[in-house]
Amino acid sequence: MTQEFLFAFTFPFVEQSKKQILEISSSIDNVKDEDLNLISVLLEKIINKDYSFFEYILSSEDKRYLLYYPYIRIILSISNNGKYFSAFSDSYIYFTKKIISQFGIKEVANYLKIDYKLEAEKYCLNFYDYIKAKIYDESQKLTNFDVKDGKVFLSSKEFEDYISRYVSKQVVTGLPLNVIGVDKKFGVVAEKLKSQIKEIEVKYSKEDFKYFPPCVNKIIDSLNGGSPSHAERYFLATFLFKIKMPFESVLGIFSKASDYDEKIAKYQLKKIQDGNYSVSNCQKLKSIGIDCGDCNSLSPIGYYLYRKKKNKKYKTYNKENSEGTSNTKK
Repeated sequence: MTQEFLFAFTFPFVEQSKKQILEISSSIDNVKDEDLNLISVLLEKIINKDYSFFEYILSSEDKRYLLYYPYIRIILSISNNGKYFSAFSDSYIYFTKKIISQFGIKEVANYLKIDYKLEAEKYCLNFYDYIKAKIYDESQKLTNFDVKDGKVFLSSKEFEDYISRYVSKQVVTGLPLNVIGVDKKFGVVAEKLKSQIKEIEVKYSKEDFKYFPPCVNKIIDSLNGGSPSHAERYFLATFLFKIKMPFESVLGIFSKASDYDEKIAKYQLKKIQDGNYSVSNCQKLKSIGIDCGDCNSLSPIGYYLYRKKKNKKYKTYNKENSEGTSNTKK
């Protein structure tokens, strides 16, 4: 496959790439079943982190692969599942690194119009350009790099990592799309995807959820396809870890968010879990704009523990009375 095609596939948001994609995807309202089937298979693969098909694309002459970007963005917008957004974004990290290894870092950076300079064998970027890329972990924060006069200096490997993260952020920018009026075939694929892809399980007693204060349940509900504020997410995480909910279960709850990114979510939740932070009381929560409702409680944890303890006593009382009644009958 030509360099022009591979760059259009890997960097579809660049104006030069858009023109090529538009040529093949101009008939979005008249989608061919075989084209959609091809792309849906690729989508299932990337959600399962199987990128082996990219090796085939590198040598393929099939231009239908350019439909990958526009078609999957439509399907993801219908599904509106943060976990799928994250998988789509992550696939471009793999693609980008493959393209860099084949065509060189400078060729890719120039195509993306990244403003950089080479100084003393280091790639020099403007501070504001650096923060345009996703930050997945602590090692990618600015504090770990040489920063002078508003410029960030990166090694070749660090620059490659930056470009990959930059691309992965660009491909999900603008999601979810307005999908009103799109071909119904996209909706069929989205529904099929939901049934085939196993969700992260919330391995925690469902009974315990009924003891949660209204403010917690409200945020959990808003995570289902929504995007709660940073303060709401932080509060929710501290609450769930404080009541000893397993990490995977907490991650499962956060995976419902429309902007869910698995790597970033794991990183941030792990920091909160390790920090063992206290849970704010109702007065503090109200002061930072979190709706606590009218549950007549002073703290979310106090509400949860009281309700759970009260229910335990109620069950014990019922059990004792039930046994007492049984013995009397005897």
